[in-house]
Amino acid sequence: MGYYEIVVRKDIIAPTLSVNSPYTNQYFTTEPPNFNISINEPNLESTWYTIDGGITDFIFNGSIGTINQTLWNNITDGTIVITFYARDSGGNIGFAEVTVRKNIDFHILEPFIIDNTGGGNYTWAEASTQSWCNGSGTLSDPFVIEYITINGQNNISCIEINNSNVYFIIRNCKFYNGTTGIKLSNTTNGQLLSNNISNNSGDGINLSQSHNITISGNIVNNNLDFGIYFEYGVNNTVSGNTVSHNNITGIELWFSDYNTITKNSVNNNTIAGISLTNSTHNLIADNNETINYNGMYGIYLIYSDNNTISNNAINNNEMYGIYLLESDDNNITENTLTGNENGGIIQEDCLGNSIEDNTIPSSGGSEFRFPIELTILLSVIGATVIVVLVGRVVYKKKVSYPKKDKKGKLKQGKEKIIKKKITEQEKKKEIVVKSKLKRDSKDQKQKLKTEKQKIKVENKLRKRLRFVDHLIKESKIKIALKNLNEIEKLARDSGLTDFVSEAEQKILDCKKIEIETIKQIKQTVLNLGRKYTRLELTDISEKCGIKDEALIETVIQEMLKNKQIHGDYFSISKSLVLEAIDPVSASEVEKKF
Repeated sequence: MGYYEIVVRKDIIAPTLSVNSPYTNQYFTTEPPNFNISINEPNLESTWYTIDGGITDFIFNGSIGTINQTLWNNITDGTIVITFYARDSGGNIGFAEVTVRKNIDFHILEPFIIDNTGGGNYTWAEASTQSWCNGSGTLSDPFVIEYITINGQNNISCIEINNSNVYFIIRNCKFYNGTTGIKLSNTTNGQLLSNNISNNSGDGINLSQSHNITISGNIVNNNLDFGIYFEYGVNNTVSGNTVSHNNITGIELWFSDYNTITKNSVNNNTIAGISLTNSTHNLIADNNETINYNGMYGIYLIYSDNNTISNNAINNNEMYGIYLLESDDNNITENTLTGNENGGIIQEDCLGNSIEDNTIPSSGGSEFRFPIELTILLSVIGATVIVVLVGRVVYKKKVSYPKKDKKGKLKQGKEKIIKKKITEQEKKKEIVVKSKLKRDSKDQKQKLKTEKQKIKVENKLRKRLRFVDHLIKESKIKIALKNLNEIEKLARDSGLTDFVSEAEQKILDCKKIEIETIKQIKQTVLNLGRKYTRLELTDISEKCGIKDEALIETVIQEMLKNKQIHGDYFSISKSLVLEAIDPVSASEVEKKF
């Protein structure tokens, strides 16, 4: 008896789905959501979704689409669960779902401060009794502020959170016309999600001495200072934000360490896309939504060490893609830098930076072109004589002269020869005229190019001078002076005397401010030293109103070295331990200021 076997496989594995968009708790009004899903199934048969718990199924093809308008209109306002399904040829069904919000009424509020020490309009406990805030402040049940709109009326921050260590979320809100959109000070464990923080007269988001904060999915555009600004921040995450058209820098880290900046779109900011000052061990990675078309720098590092800049797209910035100034031991790898006018990656006074596997086209990003000599050479191949000189090609053609008869007379008649001479003279004259016109046209083009370049330099200098004004306003005089010296040199090299004069005047002003600032710091140290033997750097900074702690440290060390005070400074704890200050000695020191 014969037989025949065949092996078959039974599909018992359901398709797997994931929802790329919309994202959880995204807000929608009358327009239905667009969706983008991923489906892993080789034997896919059909796909559909439901937004009303399975009462109505809507069949769709592909992985990208828009929720049906009629279904969306018929669903009531509030929280909506969108469930996507996929069936394979074996009848197995997989699904994935996402929760969105529809037509939630926004609370229109006045600006307010939450301060858990009681120094604001609310503590968190008091805020949680309001209709716009809920939760208990724990990891599993954070305080949530959502669907509020605040107009700062250009004289106050829209919302401030101070002295807070509870868990909280601010999401789906709008903050505009404030001196700052969202301001966090001495705050931890917060999340700022899917807010619109635009058109403020200062920073969009400002974090001071705040840690473990997540800033994700926000729109931070058209703010008059920085888009997102960190000062003394540690372990914060900035991801998936759109940060564009801000008047100074898109994302700025100032004395901030161990932060992550990833998957953001940071374009068209006036000075730089991302800037780090005195900041270490930060990660700037996977910003493939681009760091493009910023006024001067894509990424700018000054006095910043041991940072990683990896896998970013940094294109078409007006000066440099990545610029490092006195910044050491940074790791810069696998970035794409094209079309940055003055260079892809530039280092100045740096040591130990690792720069590997970056994509930087030659000639500042322009495509390769044949040199003009070779182009001309290729165009005249076949000519009788080609003479190649340095920088030019001379083309010569063999000339046939009229033959003579046996008596040595020209076969051509006299009239014909004269006519030919006249014709040749006219041709020569025409060549001379054409040559002059061509030369004049070339000179005109060069003149226009020079004028255009001058205007471009002037615009860059204006932007940098605005940045200097901000630095002076923030009492960051040392960096202001560094920038002014660069501005003065560029202006002088470009023959822009007005800018040279302005830079020189600002340098003088800065030096005066620096002298007064140092005097103010010294006076504060002596005044506090009369009362206390241990001074914290933050106390000195607060008392004298100087934010630049690095400068305060320098002044303290100088005072110790010059024996204007006696004691020890501990850089790790940032504290000064003093011997008792003799009033007479202090008065003598003050006279020398």
